[in-house]
Amino acid sequence: MFDNATAITVEYSGSYTNHIPLNMNMSPVPAQYYWFGNSRNDATANAWNANVANPFLLSNFSGLQTSNPTLYTYMANNSFFTSKTIQGERLWVAFPQMNGLTQTTDLQKTKTEELDVSFQRRFAKGFNVNMNYTRLWSYAADFFPNPFDRSRPTPNSSWRS
Repeated sequence: MFDNATAITVEYSGSYTNHIPLNMNMSPVPAQYYWFGNSRNDATANAWNANVANPFLLSNFSGLQTSNPTLYTYMANNSFFTSKTIQGERLWVAFPQMNGLTQTTDLQKTKTEELDVSFQRRFAKGFNVNMNYTRLWSYAADFFPNPFDRSRPTPNSSWRS
């Protein structure tokens, strides 16, 4: 059926990489403080935004003024230790006194697959018919959708395997 005037080409390429470094938040708010319903929960929202007495208030560390004056001076110039109140959600995390505490893990992975199919038919008097099909699948598990869920990163695409 096919002769020298017909050509079909099928190509596949793919790649898979795992153990890619991925930063993970070390002090996420635990899942118990989130609301997973379909409607707004005012009690949960109010708890996140409520101001409470600051347990890290500098007056609670007055002994540092004599035992470690350098640290005391640092704390005296930091609003985290001088503010009388703090948002309640700041106290729910593992390390409330630190911002941006992350750990690098090797949980990220990516996968790419590509399929190319080409059909070419040559006719008399220089006429050609070309048909091409390309399909690219891409998968990248490169973020944690819920900060408290550290089990595995989630893909950023609709990959189906």
